[in-house]
Amino acid sequence: MEKGYQIVESRSIAPLLATSGGRSIARIILNWAMPKIQNLIDQSANGIRASVIDVQFHSNPDTYPAIGLQYDNPDADDMEDAVLAFIESLMVETSLHQFAKVASE
Repeated sequence: MEKGYQIVESRSIAPLLATSGGRSIARIILNWAMPKIQNLIDQSANGIRASVIDVQFHSNPDTYPAIGLQYDNPDADDMEDAVLAFIESLMVETSLHQFAKVASE
């Protein structure tokens, strides 16, 4: 069985990626969202694992956080659109207070 890997980059957090402090905040947001994202995936498809990964452009030594989806089953449904929509809804519906609470844990 072949495996596949997909990088999911959210436009909702893209403005945070311009600075190292912003990338740290983006990583906190994605780590906080990860159990919720994995739950969404588990309800929709089997054999897909989500994690926060570091992505690097070949021309830049800096990395930035994104969601990595590992597909153990190459026939599994593509979950990118569902994950992006879920992150967008979290960014709109979650208060700064909730994010600050997570960052302090």
